[in-house]
Amino acid sequence: MHKRHEQEAAVRRDEHGRAHLRLIRDPETGAAQLTLTAAVFKEKWQNELVTVAANAAWSTLRDELDLPPAVELARSAMHLASEMSEQFLDKLPAGTVACKSGCAHCCHQPVGITAIEAIAIVDRLRQTLSETELSRVAERVAEAREKARGASTAERFSAEQPCPFLEAGQCSIYDVRPLVCRGMNSRDAEACARIVSDPAARDEFLANPATGHAFAVPVRVSLSLSVGLQLGLFELYGLDMRPLDLIAAIHLLLTRGPPLESEWLLGEAPFESARASEGGIDARTRVLMGGAGS
Repeated sequence: MHKRHEQEAAVRRDEHGRAHLRLIRDPETGAAQLTLTAAVFKEKWQNELVTVAANAAWSTLRDELDLPPAVELARSAMHLASEMSEQFLDKLPAGTVACKSGCAHCCHQPVGITAIEAIAIVDRLRQTLSETELSRVAERVAEAREKARGASTAERFSAEQPCPFLEAGQCSIYDVRPLVCRGMNSRDAEACARIVSDPAARDEFLANPATGHAFAVPVRVSLSLSVGLQLGLFELYGLDMRPLDLIAAIHLLLTRGPPLESEWLLGEAPFESARASEGGIDARTRVLMGGAGS
């Protein structure tokens, strides 16, 4: 546990010398909140979500930087992402969204995640599984890690590369699934199936933004909340929030255990070998993101 005080809330700068957050105080009430120094996204509402997540990080961890509140922060962001996405999708005409229980085409691709999301997932596994069950999960994750090692982003869009948490067509960590998964949606299940099974369809999908068949709003909701967490936890607390690969990050946590979490909480970078390729973001995803600033 690491004590934090409001007067110490000076933000850190990234490798380019930029700080995205600043603390402002109401001169009359003295109430303080974080705001962006400049827009991160083109859409105003996305920038507002960034500040919502950053302020949630600051208010949750203001007095102490400890793992339980950090995990609860991640779960709150996950819940909000699902709630907002569902509210949007529920307003669409019946049959517009092709996604349904048992449809798992989107569970055959690389998934980006942050350290705190990975920690929240493993925390839930430890709470709900027996030692034998957890050992079996660790084996599946290790197998998936080996299969994905050295494979390109395109190669991992494959029926041969399922998420290790996919069981009988269902997500076994659905309540703590990553933020990016909560934004997934499709208007065409058959197109999703072709992308997973047909290399030509996959290449077209990854290269051409016009081939997308997802609604952008849920994707942008999840991304905006993720960016807010990344900025809040890095700039205020110095935690390593660089993008990770889901399988690699979970494998590290299940292999090394709590000591790795403690290192991360101390501001170290124990997830370095699980770093996701920042150059692996396809053109379609860049469009769906909503124009993230550089």
